[in-house]
Amino acid sequence: MDHSKFKNIYLITGPQGVGKKEIVAKLPSLIKFHQIIPTTTRPKEKGEIPDKNFHFISWQDFQKQLDNKKFLTCFFSQGNHFGVTQKEFDKAAQSKLPVIWNINYDQALNIKNQFPGTTIIFITAPLTEIRKRLITQGIISENIVNKKLLDAKKEIDLAPAQTDHLIVFNQQEQAKALSQIAEIIRKN
Repeated sequence: MDHSKFKNIYLITGPQGVGKKEIVAKLPSLIKFHQIIPTTTRPKEKGEIPDKNFHFISWQDFQKQLDNKKFLTCFFSQGNHFGVTQKEFDKAAQSKLPVIWNINYDQALNIKNQFPGTTIIFITAPLTEIRKRLITQGIISENIVNKKLLDAKKEIDLAPAQTDHLIVFNQQEQAKALSQIAEIIRKN
């Protein structure tokens, strides 16, 4: 397989609560891109737009697509299925624009293994900011927040050796982080 066609695919990843959705929402002001839209069985969250942020489908429809081998990649997390269909991925791979894929860390590493031409941009932030964002997202159980912060710390510790770029996205320097991401994409 010719992996060079995947060099315009950028995997935006990092711990839950780091601000990946916010980054993807703000990047169009700096650069044009095609966004991969995952499919999920989870309920729509506040502010999400169906078929823009996610394709929201039932468990039964997800299982049917899974049985028919429609997914390039899929995983189960927090009681819901997530995946990207082969059709969605093919559409993105054929795009003349850079392709952005907001994806969880483990799945980003799996995609990088499958398609070495992709670029992983790991987003990090101080754990205190990640904690605030998790609480803002509605994760109010202290046990769950603490578990997610432990997961975040592990990902942050591993990321420098496993990813292509590391970007700090904090409240004080959001514009700088967005500019850095846009520059990475423009250079390729």
